[in-house]
Amino acid sequence: MGGKIKDRSRPLPIHLLFKPALLICVVSVLYSLISSVLTGNPFDRLDVEDTMHISDVFSGSLGGHVVLCLSQDEVERSKPLNSAFIDAAGIIDDGKSETPLAKFVTVDCDAVTTKGGKSIHSKYGLDSSAKPAVVAVVNKGGKVLQVKGKDLRSGYVLSKVVRGMLEIRAGKVESTKQLVTKCLSQRYCVAILKGGGVDEAGKKGRGEFKALMEGWSDEVAFVSVDSTVLEVQGVEVRMEDFVEGKDRAVLFVNEEEGDVKDDTRVKAVGFKGKWHKDTLGKWLQEGMEGGGKDIGVKGIKVKTRSKRSREMGKKRAQDAASGGGGPPKRKKKKKPLFEDSSQAGGGDNPSYGEGDKKEQRKAERERQRARAKKEREEKEASMSEEDKEEMERKREVERRRRMEEEMNKGIMEEEEEEGDEEEGDEEDEDVIEL
Repeated sequence: MGGKIKDRSRPLPIHLLFKPALLICVVSVLYSLISSVLTGNPFDRLDVEDTMHISDVFSGSLGGHVVLCLSQDEVERSKPLNSAFIDAAGIIDDGKSETPLAKFVTVDCDAVTTKGGKSIHSKYGLDSSAKPAVVAVVNKGGKVLQVKGKDLRSGYVLSKVVRGMLEIRAGKVESTKQLVTKCLSQRYCVAILKGGGVDEAGKKGRGEFKALMEGWSDEVAFVSVDSTVLEVQGVEVRMEDFVEGKDRAVLFVNEEEGDVKDDTRVKAVGFKGKWHKDTLGKWLQEGMEGGGKDIGVKGIKVKTRSKRSREMGKKRAQDAASGGGGPPKRKKKKKPLFEDSSQAGGGDNPSYGEGDKKEQRKAERERQRARAKKEREEKEASMSEEDKEEMERKREVERRRRMEEEMNKGIMEEEEEEGDEEEGDEEDEDVIEL
């Protein structure tokens, strides 16, 4: 009446063993693959016997390299490679670029590769005791930099560090002193005046500018200025107007490379046109050869951009986005020389205005000065000595105040006022001095 008792003397059907056997095979294959990657060396290994090649790698003549120190003993013991090194190599060399930023290789840093008996560790100043691994980055200039241990915690972190060490970047300028040191004292320097956040076209333009830096970094210094916060006085007033979201560029040529003591030695050539590598390269080449229009340099200073200028930059950007042509221009109103014809010395004179008007205006100015001088002398004659001293004191205070204002505003005030009148409601552009 009980249940049927299974006969355990009979073996299991063969088809029930297929799945476990297949699972074991898959796990075994995966393990062997992972093990071969970790314990093997999928990267090129530098031959320590080829001292010339090793010298070329560490001099940067063969491009950027990321070098993992792995002794021969560690290779024979099949020591696993640093996982951050492996992951970073895959991130940087993602196959999208024809020329990867850097090549990842391994080498025995304990090996002696010089006649002086120095190992790679000693020759290039690498700390052989660094943990978890010794990784060095060699840039195109031949500078060897060791990666800190904390930067080897993941491939993502290491890839960011490697990019920072290898990618060519424009030096950041935030003061007049930095501009002089990093840019104006160099034989050739290109300053990109960034307009803040840019659209897709602007991002593409910056990519083209980056390509320009990679091709000219050996001959030209590159710096960047945040134009939304700062302005380069003495140059910007002669360049295209500041527009938020639009980058500008200017080339500085120092006739006598070295300390800048005289502004006249520096030539400035602004860039106009499409931000493309070829167009930028042609502009740069012409400027270095003495071509291009010199926009002039006078009293260059890096100053905080005024609130008024920032607002005008935003307004221009809004007008450009809406398809407008910018603020409406107004015509400069010319004041008549005289209120009426009688002031000119006789409205009945038909020949007035037909002769030498310049001499007539000069004569009128002389008459006005003489009249003002006479009135001033009559007023002073009726004043007491104390009143005269007080008046002189006020004149001196006013004179000093005007001098201070002129020094603060800069020598370009008249040019800015003309620019404001041409642009209509726009207010004066900030004077840019070097």
